[in-house]
Amino acid sequence: MTLTECGVSRRHKPGGVAVLHMEGVIAPKANMFMRISGGLSTQMATRQLESAVADPRVRSIVLALDSPGGSVIGTPEMATAVRALSAEKPIVTHSDGNLASAAYWIGAAANGIYISGSTVGVGSIGAVVDRTYNPGSSTQQESIVAGRYKRLSKPTEPLSDEARAIVQADVDYVYALFVDDVAAYRGTTSEQVLENMADGRARAIGGNNNPLAIRSLGCDAICVAIHKCLATMVGNRESE
Repeated sequence: MTLTECGVSRRHKPGGVAVLHMEGVIAPKANMFMRISGGLSTQMATRQLESAVADPRVRSIVLALDSPGGSVIGTPEMATAVRALSAEKPIVTHSDGNLASAAYWIGAAANGIYISGSTVGVGSIGAVVDRTYNPGSSTQQESIVAGRYKRLSKPTEPLSDEARAIVQADVDYVYALFVDDVAAYRGTTSEQVLENMADGRARAIGGNNNPLAIRSLGCDAICVAIHKCLATMVGNRESE
């Protein structure tokens, strides 16, 4: 399985810019489903990023992300890797489609976030656990378990109050991690993220290109020619 088939492809642009195209629903590891239907492996994407940082030909890196999000498993770890590697070479996130949920978590860890225009969906800071509930199912399900909370839910039964509280606590925990990481990566406070960004929506600026509106999405600027933005960042860093 090639890296492109895992939702990641790498291209080199003039000026030592490596563009890592990352597309699709996020999951921790590559699998056969990704090969058929697409998807982004955080494990493979992190390896590609590490390879680009180690490449002496590369002076800066673009994470070209187009993803609605995906699994939380592997997402904080990749975001941590992006933040650490961005101290070695400038890394910016750019999106011309979707930069939502887990994708925003990862993208926020870069040195900057740029979008191509007014219809890019950004944000969707939140956490969710999905389950199938089919009370009319003719299939009978029986479980023999050890451990009080081993089987919190069954597809043929509604959640009990106790089970719902436990699942809600797990969701709240992941949500808090997400909010705190975005605040740290974007140089703000968790309170500001909660107030202005973390309502679960993926938003677009529409026709409002005001810098304050763009910042309220958790982005730095609209930048179609991302290489120009990177050139400035590289120049500033090398002059320090």
